[in-house]
Formats: sequence, C-alpha cells, structure tokens
Amino acid sequence: MKNIENGFSNKNINTENRMLFGFIHRVFKTLFLMCMLMIVLVNTGYAADPLPPISACPTNLNSCSAGELTTSVKSVMAATSDPTCSGPNDTIDLVMTLTYAATAGTRYDLGTFIALDGGSLSDSGSTATSCGGAASQVGGGILNAYPADSDTDLFLNEDSDSCGDVNKTAGPVDWSVSATVSCKNIQDGFLNIASCRIWQQNAQTACSTLSQAGTGSKCDCTPLVLEGLGGFGKIKVVKDLSPSTDLGKFNLEIDEVINAENVGDGGTTDFIDVNEGIHSVGESAGTGTVLDDYTSTISCSTAGSVVNICTNTNTNGTSCDVDVNSDDEITCTITNTKTAIPITLTKDWDGSPIGDSVTLDITGGTDSVQGMNSNDGTANNDSVATANVSPGNEITLSETFITTANSVNYDTTLVCDDGNGGAINSVLNGNILTVDSDDTVIECTLTNTRKGNNVTIVKAWAGDATDG
Repeated sequence: MKNIENGFSNKNINTENRMLFGFIHRVFKTLFLMCMLMIVLVNTGYAADPLPPISACPTNLNSCSAGELTTSVKSVMAATSDPTCSGPNDTIDLVMTLTYAATAGTRYDLGTFIALDGGSLSDSGSTATSCGGAASQVGGGILNAYPADSDTDLFLNEDSDSCGDVNKTAGPVDWSVSATVSCKNIQDGFLNIASCRIWQQNAQTACSTLSQAGTGSKCDCTPLVLEGLGGFGKIKVVKDLSPSTDLGKFNLEIDEVINAENVGDGGTTDFIDVNEGIHSVGESAGTGTVLDDYTSTISCSTAGSVVNICTNTNTNGTSCDVDVNSDDEITCTITNTKTAIPITLTKDWDGSPIGDSVTLDITGGTDSVQGMNSNDGTANNDSVATANVSPGNEITLSETFITTANSVNYDTTLVCDDGNGGAINSVLNGNILTVDSDDTVIECTLTNTRKGNNVTIVKAWAGDATDG
C-alpha cells in the first residue's frame, strides 16, 4: 500500500509539475506575442518608411534572376509636400508602395534602390549616380494589407538579423517608401523612375542597412511609373521698347518668378520649362522705371503662329495667362511705349518792331521741333511750336534770333502751366524742363519784351540872368 501510495503521490507531483510548466509556458508565450504585437504596432502602419539619400548606387547587379520573388508596384503617389513637376529640372516627392511575394521558400534581407537623379538602374549597366534606398526591417510593412493573421503580411525574421525576410507561406508584404526624385523622365504624362529591388537567396546573420541587403544576382529592376503628370512646354519673354532708345529697365517674369532682371529693349529670358496647364507671364518695373510712364501691350504665340493666345490680360497690358500644351514653345512679347505728353511753346512779343524774328526750339523729347516765329508788324504775330515729350525727359526750350544783335534789345521770360493757368508737376529750371508723369498737358510761353530807349534832356540857358 505504501508503494502504491508513493506511486500515486509521485504521479500527482508529476501532474502538478506539468500543470505548472504549462502555465509558465502560456505566460511566456502571451508575453512574447504581446511584445511582438507592440513591435508590429510601432514599426508598421500606412506611413511610408523614410528613404534617406545615399551617396552611391548599386554597381554589383549582374544578370538578375527574379523568378523566386515577385515585386510589383501597387501604387506610386505624389506626396502632399511637393506633388507636382513644374519642369524637367524640378523634383517631386513620391510615396511608392511595392508588393513583395516569395514563390519558392524563404527569401532574405530585402532592399530597394531608387534613382534620385533620373539616371538608369539595371543589371546591364547603370547611369544613376545619386540613389535613395532602404533595407526592409523585421516587422515592417503595411499591417493587414492582406487580411490575415497580423504577423503574416509583414516582413519576417527568418535569419536572426534586423533586415526583413519573406516566405511563400506568409504575405505578400506591402511596403511603402518615400523618395524625392527628378522629373526629367516624363513622357506622355508618365514619369519613369529607375528602381531595383534586391534580396538574398540564402540566410544571412548580419544585415541592418541597404549596403548589407540583397545580392547582385537577385534583383528586379522593373521601373516604377507615376501616371497623370502631363508633359512640358517652354515659355520665353521678350522686351520691346518704343522708342528703342528708351532707357527703361524691366523684370521679365513667368509664374511671378523673375527670369530676366533689369532688361532694356530686346532683352529676353531663356526658354523656361513649364508643365502643361495655365501659366502667367508678365513684368515688373526695374531699377529707376515707373510702369505708369508707359502704355503696354502683351502678346503670346506658339512657334510658327502669329495668333495671340493670351487670356486674362490685365488692364495695364503687362501680364496675361497662357495655356501650355506638351512640347509647346511659346514666345511672349511685352511692348512698352513711353507715354506721350503734348507740350506747346508759344512766342509772345511785347513792343517789338517790324522784322524782328526768332527760331523756336523744343529739344530732348520724343520730337525735336524748330519753328520760325516773326513779328511782321501786325498785332504781335505770336506763333506756337508743338512737340511730344515723355516722363523723365529733360526738355530744352529756347529761341535763336535771326539777327543775333537784336537779342540784347529784349528782356525774356519763360513760364509753363497746365494750359488753364494751373501749376504743373514738371520742374522748370531756367529753360530746362524736367517732365513729370503726373502732367498730361504742358503749355509754355516765352515772352520777349522790348527794352525802352533812354532819352536824355539837357537844359541850356541863353543870356545873363541879370539882363533886363
């Protein structure tokens, strides 16, 4: 009985040990799963993994064999930070979601190279010199991209390093990465982005970075493609001044960006690359120039056409919108004509004898005028000379006597007003008038007043005062 009792006692002890072991096992398993879940929650989600730039692109790719691992592009989307290409020299921020699926066993230590400079990446020779890249990380990927157990659609840890692995019994794995890439390879609205996805066929024990991921013979270099960007055209802006000798300076702008600064007549921008769509073309005043001193027009046309395609031209004629199609070359000409202000110079004689005459001169403006004004004995035969001037002109108002000696016989005055006796903003200094843009009419009068003759009377006495 004792042996039997001891036997039952030992059996009970073994049962209790097994129960205790099982309890401990379940506790550790639960803790392990909780830790893994925390890792998954921290390292996964729908945000793209960062893709920092690296200094070099892969040079060891050779006869890639991709049969045992498929990589496909699920989506390529423009990021909100920089979602467009304004030209082939621009860059665009992208988020690329790639799907990885093993078709044979386990594949290890996945990585992705993306050309940032628009060069090529392939197993037959690459031209890209600046690449972005990342190595997949254990637990990385998009959680529940494929509805299944939470650990079967993420990168696995099958070889005890931190680079992610895939297995044909788990996954596929969706992995999103970000990159800022060149816009130079756009054709027919599609941006082609050179990329190579790499992996190891055999397990490794040391991998944490892209330089340790993959192998030169296991890769897929199918390009990534972003749709719907449209193509590019070109815009050039040309300056035309009238008169061509005008000294005004102007800044020529495309999309409110100055592309040529302080240009005069004949100045131009280069052809500037722009994406398809509506773009603004215009100008602003350069150094020392006031746009209100000019009347302006703008005209734009495509190569080989004279049809003006400007829309939404502003009231000043200094800017408009153009609709650019792929491969368009559009030239826009902005013409500025210096505003003409009429000026008259009236000759007024006061007390002049018959025959005195002068030549009037208005010089330094749009026109240079000479006119004969003579007094022929009728009531002060006063004539008028007229010319056009522009804001900023320094105008000389003068006269020349036909008989030079006669000039000393006159006092001369010169006054200018607005034609109604009112003051003008133009400044008269001697006979030099500096024209102000606020004046619309200038009338000047040059008056010659004959100097009076001096008569001396001498008293002469005859005889002595004491005489009778």
